[in-house]
Amino acid sequence: GDLARVGVSTGPGAFTGVRGGIAFAKGLHIATGAVLVGISSLACLAVQAQVAHPGVRAGVIVDARRGEAYLIVRDPDGSLVVDPTLLPVADAERLLVKACVRPMLLVGSGRHLVDVPLALLPVQDDDGIDAVQLGRHGSTLDPALHQVRPAYLRAPDARVPA
Repeated sequence: GDLARVGVSTGPGAFTGVRGGIAFAKGLHIATGAVLVGISSLACLAVQAQVAHPGVRAGVIVDARRGEAYLIVRDPDGSLVVDPTLLPVADAERLLVKACVRPMLLVGSGRHLVDVPLALLPVQDDDGIDAVQLGRHGSTLDPALHQVRPAYLRAPDARVPA
């Protein structure tokens, strides 16, 4: 009865993990009436970087395999310089270099894939989503603007048999 809001990562990420997390959050919503808020995993990683390093632009690059990367760039005020996207690694690198016109912290599992000379790298390599930070950030978001829908930036691998 004390639960008022549930924040959940909407991906991108593993199909099963994203769907399982969203299903669990929706179950809590049904059981408690708590408000649901969806937060992209990329935005959550950017927020975590900015909590640890206030005032810095955050670039997040996650290895999506197959020569591609998920990417987001967020300014300290929360505005997005680069919306969540999936790009070939070379294109992601060019976009990050272009976005690095001010101090930018580069985080995520894909940071080793790119060379962004002016980017700051974190002291600690932690690419996981912090549930506490996800909750804190989710408590500030408008549920109408941050609905709980899977953020698949790539088409599914599964195909219907011919």
